[in-house]
Amino acid sequence: MRGFLFINVFITMKYIITESRLHTAMIRLFGQYINIDEIQRYNPIEETPDGEEYEDTNKTVFYVGDGHYFDSDEEVFRYYECDYFNEDAYEVLQKCPLLTLDSSISDTFNGLFDDLWIEPFRQWINNEFNLNAKVVE
Repeated sequence: MRGFLFINVFITMKYIITESRLHTAMIRLFGQYINIDEIQRYNPIEETPDGEEYEDTNKTVFYVGDGHYFDSDEEVFRYYECDYFNEDAYEVLQKCPLLTLDSSISDTFNGLFDDLWIEPFRQWINNEFNLNAKVVE
């Protein structure tokens, strides 16, 4: 009678990904996840205390849509210039220009990359949309 010896061999492989390669992979993912050709933008209509309406050029909403109709479910991000905020909002003024990303998108990126995606995303979005965001939230 012959005996058989079964040996399970587990090989653990570790990969070292340089920061630049990770950055490149993130940029590709951003472009696939957010199709810049489908993004529209508009400046919302605000109202002064006197009831006068005006287009607020210090706040821009970026969304996926047909260009004439905006549904908040299609919002991708908002961009705020420093002049949008009250002068007393010192903490916020330190962050502006500010970009606020839809939570479903930021949750996805956090799940994939933890918080390592934020700076590459800020650079990518500034480049793609000609913005100057200092902080992404």
